[in-house]
Amino acid sequence: MPTDIIVLNSVSLIGRSIELLNKYQDVYQYLNHDKAGYSAAEKLKEAGIQTIDASGFYQQYNDINAFLLATKQQVPRQEIKSQTHERPGHGLHR
Repeated sequence: MPTDIIVLNSVSLIGRSIELLNKYQDVYQYLNHDKAGYSAAEKLKEAGIQTIDASGFYQQYNDINAFLLATKQQVPRQEIKSQTHERPGHGLHR
């Protein structure tokens, strides 16, 4: 099953993405844990877009980048690779 991924480089693009996101059944969000991220999630909710908050794995960090940087510093790359198990992607489904 094909998966589409839409990356918004700024939460200021939420307004422009609403029409497009309305076409999808499953929308996973990986927003920052800050005022802007919470505001973006609220805008999606107000637009009637049912989202799945997928940010739980980096809940101790402000965003995915901070999580990845911390992970990179804690565990050598080779060790991360050996611990990684291939999982099917969830993505966005129409």
